[in-house]
Amino acid sequence: LYLCSYGEIEAANAKDTELGSSENSEFSAALNIVGQQRKFETVTVSNVSEFVSSLSDPEVEMVSLSSDVSLSSTVTVPTGTEKIIDLGGHKITVDTAGDMFKAENTSLYLMNGTVEGGVSTSNFVCSVTGSDVTVDNVTGTGMYGGINIRDSGSGKDSSVHISNRSITAGTAPVLVFGNGDESLGKTVLTVDSSELTSTDYIAIAGNGIVRYSGTDIR
Repeated sequence: LYLCSYGEIEAANAKDTELGSSENSEFSAALNIVGQQRKFETVTVSNVSEFVSSLSDPEVEMVSLSSDVSLSSTVTVPTGTEKIIDLGGHKITVDTAGDMFKAENTSLYLMNGTVEGGVSTSNFVCSVTGSDVTVDNVTGTGMYGGINIRDSGSGKDSSVHISNRSITAGTAPVLVFGNGDESLGKTVLTVDSSELTSTDYIAIAGNGIVRYSGTDIR
């Protein structure tokens, strides 16, 4: 970091003014775009055992569905990994209490399909603690709750992005429990181009007490 002196700033301003006021000056600009291509280790699955096994494999980064699957227990995203789940237009159904997915100190990108609750009145799409989670182009129906952000007491802050999504839940489609003053950062929730509907309560809910504060909702 270099801080210019007052004289240097004056000289730079004078030069800019001279260039801008010249009638015969010709300017050209070059825009250089540098990109990086990344190849994901992708596995296509057609049943629940392949789905769970692939998500548990630390070498697999993207899991793509080729058919609908039904879960009977929570799928935990391995800690410290980055996982992409491409539903491929298919549906995941959960027919048990608890969470469909659990993300703790990890990264999860869920996209392109439908998640649906079953018989339970206490299931969630995903519980999130200290993680980066994106839900894009996903429809959620029949769930007790949607995204359950549980940073309180963990000392960590999650970042959750919901985009191009429609979720209907009995209680809140999004629950947000921040860290209060237990961490220097904030739990961030960003919602864009999405429709969140609660049939019994409210679309986005916290708890209203200090220890669950420390959130940034956009």
